[in-house]
Amino acid sequence: MIHLVISAGMIRRMFYIFFVTALLLRMFGLRLTQALQFFSTSQVDASFGTETTSEAHLSEERVYLNNDGAVHLDSGFAATGGVVRDKSGNWIIGFHRFLGKCSIFDAELWGILDGLKLVQRKAYDQVIIFSDCLEVVKAINGCSITNSNSAIIRHIHNILSHESPWSLHYIPREHNHGADYLAKQALLGKENLQVFDVPPEGIHSLLDRDRTMSVILTY
Repeated sequence: MIHLVISAGMIRRMFYIFFVTALLLRMFGLRLTQALQFFSTSQVDASFGTETTSEAHLSEERVYLNNDGAVHLDSGFAATGGVVRDKSGNWIIGFHRFLGKCSIFDAELWGILDGLKLVQRKAYDQVIIFSDCLEVVKAINGCSITNSNSAIIRHIHNILSHESPWSLHYIPREHNHGADYLAKQALLGKENLQVFDVPPEGIHSLLDRDRTMSVILTY
């Protein structure tokens, strides 16, 4: 009986400590994952949907994210794709995802969200985003994490709140060939999220065409 009483007391104290800690973290605008980094030298990201970075390994190098969405007119199926490059236009990582039936607006948003998750996973904390959808650029730039009706936009702003600095720019479609190619490949393959550490075949010439305009915009 004594053992049971002590265990119950310990549980109550642990719950109280956790509650107070969570409250303080909320008051100071900190995430629980950031607090746990003080007690662990490494952090495992079990799923792509969880944004976790190690503050000790954040890179100050600025990276550039191009993304695009594609919708098949007959079926209504949508996909998204994107490319992350360094300041010289060199490939860092690429990705695409089949989304099923989806609007082009949401497909473009999913591309930005997937790209930002990859940027965060790679521990880059400065990102410039390029989209050829002016409506999306205006929607993201014109709202904040609290006043958007779109859950995807709120999620995007949540990630961007940990990226400093960041900016989102409109670019013409003819300067976004690489991301467009990846999005259309996802429509054909109907695959879930695929990440490319090296450029897939057929995209190199398109990346070269994008590079000149992107370098001009980033300086």
